[in-house]
Amino acid sequence: MKLFSYFIAITFLSISCSSGLTVYDLKPQSTPSYVYEPFRLFTQEDEISINEFSNVGSFEYKDAGLTLDCGYSTVTNLAIDKARSIGANGIKITEHKYPDAYSTCHRIKGVFIYSDDMWKYENEIIWHKKRKLQLRDFRDSTYNEGLVSTTMSGFKFEFKSIPIKGNVQLDVKTFFNPKESYINSTDTTILNLQQLHFDASELHSRVFINRILNECKNAGQLEAKYQIIYNEVNADLRNLQGDISNAYRNIEERDRLMKLVNEGLENYSDYSKDIYFMPI
Repeated sequence: MKLFSYFIAITFLSISCSSGLTVYDLKPQSTPSYVYEPFRLFTQEDEISINEFSNVGSFEYKDAGLTLDCGYSTVTNLAIDKARSIGANGIKITEHKYPDAYSTCHRIKGVFIYSDDMWKYENEIIWHKKRKLQLRDFRDSTYNEGLVSTTMSGFKFEFKSIPIKGNVQLDVKTFFNPKESYINSTDTTILNLQQLHFDASELHSRVFINRILNECKNAGQLEAKYQIIYNEVNADLRNLQGDISNAYRNIEERDRLMKLVNEGLENYSDYSKDIYFMPI
């Protein structure tokens, strides 16, 4: 068994802007899709045919002036939220204009799409207590062929300063990469242990958030301390992931580690959100 775990730290300190999303040509869907259900954002660079999916409608995001927050992640998240609300489970961006002399906003156009098999297109699964990993989620079929299983999971975070609001926004997500994860077994024990690796990543993302909010009271302290905190949390997680990998054949140790992670998730339940704020 082999485990991969990695972390992405992005510091993005800037003033951005905010505006509205226009939607049109909407086609009725049965029910909204939940945040934990399969979803895919296709960029302009993704080579797919829209004809593979049901077209649910179109959208456009443009600068309306006097704006507050329209960075790329903000505008795409607005489109994603709208897509879910109308029952779509994907968006395809067809046009993307970067900030320029005419606007400090990212401006995008695209279409809302739907597929019964959107899970096949997912490039990451965001951790959610209502979505457990399934065998179909392990889609690395060649690179790790000689192994019983591999799991690529971790957490990523982004800091964004919003001076007009006087705060720093911290976005944190725990993710699983289906295309770099592999399983060669139908044994539910093996699958449950891959879920445990994923849960351990979520636990340590919460530990990271807890430490950031308690040890960093402003943006200056955040810049000075976040890398140290990250390194320490990362080391603890790697040790735990190693313990999980070594306990595959030890039932008592597996049970102990599952209890340890589940109790940890409960103890850190106050840090399960994706977005947090602190003063500049």
